[in-house]
Amino acid sequence: MKEVLLHHVWKSQVFNTKALFTEEGKELVVVSSGRYLEQAGPDFFNARLFIDGQEWAGNVEIHKKASDWYAHGHEVDSRYDNVILHVVWESDLPVLRGDGSIIPVFVLKDYIDDGMLIRYTQLFEDRKWIYCEQQIPEISSLKLLNWKERLYVERLEEKSKGILELLYHWNNDWKQVFFICLARGFGLNVNGEVFERVAKGVPVKLLYKHVDNLVVLESILMGRAGLLQRDVEDVYGTLLKKEWCYLKELYSLEELSADYVQFYKLRPDNFPTIRLSQLASLFYQKSNVLKLVLEAKTLHDFYELFNVSAASYWDTHYVFDKENKKMVKRVSKSFVDLLLLNTVVPFLYVYHKQKRSDFSDELFAIIRGLKSEKNIIISNFKKLGFEIEDALDSQAMLELKKSYCNKGQCLNCLIGRSIVYS
Repeated sequence: MKEVLLHHVWKSQVFNTKALFTEEGKELVVVSSGRYLEQAGPDFFNARLFIDGQEWAGNVEIHKKASDWYAHGHEVDSRYDNVILHVVWESDLPVLRGDGSIIPVFVLKDYIDDGMLIRYTQLFEDRKWIYCEQQIPEISSLKLLNWKERLYVERLEEKSKGILELLYHWNNDWKQVFFICLARGFGLNVNGEVFERVAKGVPVKLLYKHVDNLVVLESILMGRAGLLQRDVEDVYGTLLKKEWCYLKELYSLEELSADYVQFYKLRPDNFPTIRLSQLASLFYQKSNVLKLVLEAKTLHDFYELFNVSAASYWDTHYVFDKENKKMVKRVSKSFVDLLLLNTVVPFLYVYHKQKRSDFSDELFAIIRGLKSEKNIIISNFKKLGFEIEDALDSQAMLELKKSYCNKGQCLNCLIGRSIVYS
């Protein structure tokens, strides 16, 4: 018997809650099981109980054996003085508070269904990729649908933390924070961090001041990224470098080391030169980017918004001084999908939550309109019979694997609880 199961059984009250009695034979009525703390101190805070008709308010401690109270030193810890009930699997000796008073004991073993214990044991018997592989077909599709939506919201909440930290640091400057998030998105996994550093060193109001001049916008972003440090021979590269040298002094801007940005193993379309030029073009062609993002309601709106191309110089270049076959470097639909998934939707989630405006229907419609991601985790879930039809489903499955399956948090998972408590 694992103590974690006892915690969940008490928290969820998934046992025969009628005609409960303490080990001393006194009637027990649970009004509230308390708040599960998962930290140092008693397991459940502020429970409300009736014991033999008398109401009690206080904390509940749970152990496999009653003697664990002494093994853990609770009798000399003042945090446990307000424990009103000791829930145990096995009562092997009486337990006293520090002042010598007896703590009522409730033996949970007498009230738990044997079938639940068997299902719990079977769930954790043989782990393959995830514990519940064999039981997945037993879960209803409706339960899985509701759980996936909750998982996706949990993933958004996790992504929100970084955005909230930026808002705190930049005094709720939404334009600056969105620029930083957007820059990271344009950098993708390889250059996301350095692009974020680029944006943190460039006041977004400076970009808005020069939205009518693509050369200025591009020189600021590329100069800040360290891409204009070396000597270039062609006219356009020389122009950008000259502009950067002037703007750097004028606005006291700093440039990063040229070693930070990465080209290695990237497809040419994802080269930092191309992505930074496209980011500059976004501000040049769309002007008030954040305003347009907040006004967009549908996927079509977003595809129109991000329908921009790198400066014309890059039609025949991927790097400075090296000419290639002409090809317009337009932001692709698949790249927009990534921006929406990893940058725009999380930002909108935070924005509307902070503003207390309801955007949930539009947000879910956007994410449901994006294709499912493709990776080994998603493939494995599909093999197990999970229906993964869109980006919400795939994001939910990634969250499920990371936060629940990998950590053995089956009793915190709707699927695991459905199996054990059915």
